[in-house]
Formats: sequence, structure tokens, C-alpha cells
Amino acid sequence: MITSFLMFLETNRLKIRRFTPDDWLLLYVLVMKWEESDYAKYDHGPWPENEEKYKDITNDLSKSEILLAVTLKQNDVFIGFVAKPFKEEGEYGLGFNFHPDFHRQGYAFEACSAVVAYIFENLGAKKITDGTALLNKPAYNLLKKLGFKSGNHKQISFRKDKNGDPIEFTGVDFSLTSEDYFKHASKGS
Repeated sequence: MITSFLMFLETNRLKIRRFTPDDWLLLYVLVMKWEESDYAKYDHGPWPENEEKYKDITNDLSKSEILLAVTLKQNDVFIGFVAKPFKEEGEYGLGFNFHPDFHRQGYAFEACSAVVAYIFENLGAKKITDGTALLNKPAYNLLKKLGFKSGNHKQISFRKDKNGDPIEFTGVDFSLTSEDYFKHASKGS
């Protein structure tokens, strides 16, 4: 069951809410862990290294519902975030980042499922899109499990290596339509 009030979602194990200014250190720790990972090179970035900047970042995030904090319901431990940026009329994006200590436990699927449901059922979106590197198997598999369909494969680059050369990789576009979402949801899947 998912409950919602002013962009607060609750699942069996998680709370999904707006960031607060007090979350700055939690976000900093999460994204610095991300920057150390093998997958960061496939994402926009890098995130700022100056931890003081996160006070401004979380202050700005607390005024919007683009990036949502995910915490454990039982103890409010911050474990990651889900992004739901508005792209254009009827279309939202989806993004996610979870602390490695909480990988492979179903939390990303649970949080993303709740946000996808919210986007279609409460915001009336017609489509949600995302993209990931073909080599980012955890993200790729999560999007497939959420019901997204893969589309275009293209060579892209978001970052440069230490020599200043682009780090190129094969990116995969994903999308989920409201029609497919509601078909999948009506089957109880």
C-alpha cells in the first residue's frame, strides 16, 4: 500500500519525502560514495566535492519535489534518493541513487515503484523516461523490472577522464507509458 500527502510517500519499508536543509550531510556522503563507484562515469557530474555546497543544494531541494529523499521507515535512516524531473507536458523523468550499503535488498525497486505509481496516478503523466549505461547492469535491470521498455542505444559521454578525453559509453533510453503501467498494474504485478 502506498499513502501520499504533499509528496510524502510511504511503502511497507520506506518513507519517500522532500529533502530538508538538515539532509545536507547525508546527501554529501551518498554522492561522494557514488563518485567512488564504477558507475559514476556513466552519469552527469561530477557532484561538487565541497561539502558546504550541500547546504545550499538541500535548501534548494527542500523547496521542490524533483529529488526525493528515501529513508527506512523503521528508523529514518537515509538510504538514497529518487528523482522525478518534469520534462514536458505529460512526461517525467526518473532517476535514482542508493547508498551501496543498501543495494540488493529491494529498496530501489520499492522506492522507484512508489514514485512511478505517484507520477502516473497522481500527476497524470503519459510517459516516464530514463536512460542508463548498457554496462550499468543494476540500473538497467531495475528499469526492466519496473516495466520500462528499452529503446535507442547511442554512444554518449557525460564526463572526461584525467587526460581530458571524453569517457564514451553506450547509453540506453528507457520509457514507460501510462498505458503500459496501468495494464501491468491491473494484472496485480
